[in-house]
Amino acid sequence: MASNKAMAWRIVLAVAGLILLIAPCMTAYSDTKEELVGDGPVRLVTADGNLLGEMQTHAPAVQAAAIEDTRVLCFTREVDGRDPCARISTLFANTTIVRQAASFPSDLSSYDVVYLGYGEGDTLEAKRVQLASRVFEGGGLVVEQPNIAGKVGVYPGGFEMEVTDNAWPGWPDHWPPPVEFTSAGANHPILTGLTPDDLSGNFDTVPIRALGPAWTVLAKSVGYPHVALAAGSYGQGRITFHSGNISRSAMDQGSDRYVQQLVRWTASPAAATGPDLQVKAIEVTQAVQDLNNSVDLIAHKRTFVRVHVRSSRPVSSVTAQLGESAMERRSIQRWYQSTQRQPSTSRPTQTAAASMTAFCLSCRKRGCQRAT
Repeated sequence: MASNKAMAWRIVLAVAGLILLIAPCMTAYSDTKEELVGDGPVRLVTADGNLLGEMQTHAPAVQAAAIEDTRVLCFTREVDGRDPCARISTLFANTTIVRQAASFPSDLSSYDVVYLGYGEGDTLEAKRVQLASRVFEGGGLVVEQPNIAGKVGVYPGGFEMEVTDNAWPGWPDHWPPPVEFTSAGANHPILTGLTPDDLSGNFDTVPIRALGPAWTVLAKSVGYPHVALAAGSYGQGRITFHSGNISRSAMDQGSDRYVQQLVRWTASPAAATGPDLQVKAIEVTQAVQDLNNSVDLIAHKRTFVRVHVRSSRPVSSVTAQLGESAMERRSIQRWYQSTQRQPSTSRPTQTAAASMTAFCLSCRKRGCQRAT
């Protein structure tokens, strides 16, 4: 009986050690320690010497030279070894670190890219519109391992994402699986000259099926349909996501070259696509309104949305569409497509060069209606 109890306690302690291990996906914990085996794997061992397991790490062997020409705003509340911004600052000479949401800048125009560090997947949801606006104008946004279970709410419409488990795919039966490039990733600039070992692993479970249509998956877990690295363009800017974390005490921090190529690509303006057409102002009106939307609205009264667009050259056959957002997806670009809620489309028109053209659209309680 005593031996059975002793065995039971060993099992409990081992499970407790594993739970503490997975929470931040790091290598050092209060009841575990790491043992380096030459240049090989890291062994994870409990305080009483029991081997929990081992995995190969891919820490950079040599510190890469810092890049001078990329302006990075890095946000994290982590400190010491868990701080990803400390590493970013060694790889990018022009890095500004912000540690409190209240201190987040109201003007992002002086930064080429915003990097949200480990565990910040929902911290800056209130800044979603500001971040989307900066990206649309040509900035970049990188989000690493959110470490939350649920929707990642900092992205604009089209970039929906959900973390179904803030543990790696296959937990607790398997160690973190290796990653592999997708066909899209094999020829992508972020991954040029790299191998899967250069990436920072995959430590949140993000199903590919839960991604919005604007994402392109560049790397995934081997044996699992889960995202390791994804990217996309939004307006003139770029957005990237990776489910590993790059801090110096991370299990699999990724190579310096990978981090630099990831951030630099995201910081570079996206190639222009489609016509040069910009939304300059939006009015929500029930009769009289101004461009600042300072006139109050009345509940349950028919409401019009007047969208002012501008182009530097004539553009023909321009249409506008108004729809209702799927609130549970927190997206203003996800339209209901049922017969009861068909979005309205204005009649085609032509914008004059360097002039403003307005589309006026309306929505009733039972669905969107055509308007001129």
